[in-house]
Amino acid sequence: MACTTAAPESRNPPTSASCSLPSPETAKGSHDQQQQQQQQQKQRKWQKRHHLQHQHQQKAEGVGECHHGQEEEVEQQPLLPGLPDHLAQLCLARLPPRLLFSLSRSWRRFLYSSSFPPFLSLYALLSSNPSSSSIELQAFDPVAAAWRPLPHHPQLRHLLLRHSAFLSRPFPVQSVAVAGRLVLLSGTTQALLPALPQPLVFHPSTSRWTFGPPLPAPRRWCAAGAAGGSVYVASGVGYVYSADVARSVERWDLSGGEGCSGRGRRGSVAEADRWEKVAPLWDGRFSRDAVELVASEGKLCMVNVKGKAAKEGAVYDLAFDLWENMPPGLLAGWTGPAAAAPVEAGGCSTIYVVDEVHDQYL
Repeated sequence: MACTTAAPESRNPPTSASCSLPSPETAKGSHDQQQQQQQQQKQRKWQKRHHLQHQHQQKAEGVGECHHGQEEEVEQQPLLPGLPDHLAQLCLARLPPRLLFSLSRSWRRFLYSSSFPPFLSLYALLSSNPSSSSIELQAFDPVAAAWRPLPHHPQLRHLLLRHSAFLSRPFPVQSVAVAGRLVLLSGTTQALLPALPQPLVFHPSTSRWTFGPPLPAPRRWCAAGAAGGSVYVASGVGYVYSADVARSVERWDLSGGEGCSGRGRRGSVAEADRWEKVAPLWDGRFSRDAVELVASEGKLCMVNVKGKAAKEGAVYDLAFDLWENMPPGLLAGWTGPAAAAPVEAGGCSTIYVVDEVHDQYL
């Protein structure tokens, strides 16, 4: 804080008993000096008030407190001395995020701003204890090496993990990561009905939830996946079993940008923000379990049963909108949850499977 001192008044008696009036020049100079002092006092008061406002703003934004007298310097300090911030951002964007996080407070703010290239986070659905049905979504920040809870949404209360009539297994909550967002697609209510009539979408850039377009047929126990910036939902069980729903496949394209608010200007679903049907499955046998649609080399792959039981596999060709049987070798090794790592254009992807029978990775 800026502090001011005032010079003490002179208490020495006058050297002469006589009194004389100041000359006009002297009076004018004294008047100008008084105005200058008043102006300086006003400026000091404004600086003090601005300084306090700046401190309150820092606390509100969670920036943290600085040493006395250094707040304005930290706020105004450039990202890289001698460079405009827009050029400094281009340089810092090439550095490892972990380095930016640990070296500078201003770099850390830049790391979590929209100007820095996004980095991947791991999302997990957590439950307080094995017998509880309450759930919480958390994200693992690999830069800060910390788990952070996602904002709560009222719709999450309807997602059931366990039911007294089905003690042997939890109910699945199916989600995909696509176009920089987390999309919850299906779940089960306490009444054993579909819990999500429309997708619930989390935006990491704004830390907000929004709704996607309503599903033509809300479902659970379905196949869910993502490829090419689109979400795919296949088969499943609706409010009642339907062979048409069990064979249906729907696609929602998010590659065009924001298009996931689910609402236009007047509250109606935007024309481009809707589900569209693609080639259906040949039967409804994929509605037995919640399965993954795994994207690999322009195709979506899935099996209807995990483990060593007799199962059926299907592969969807994105380019030709066509379903075909899964090759026997791939089907035989698909004994648990599966995933494929994204690869560069033209590369070959590998599908990884957790072998739940022998408790090993394949």
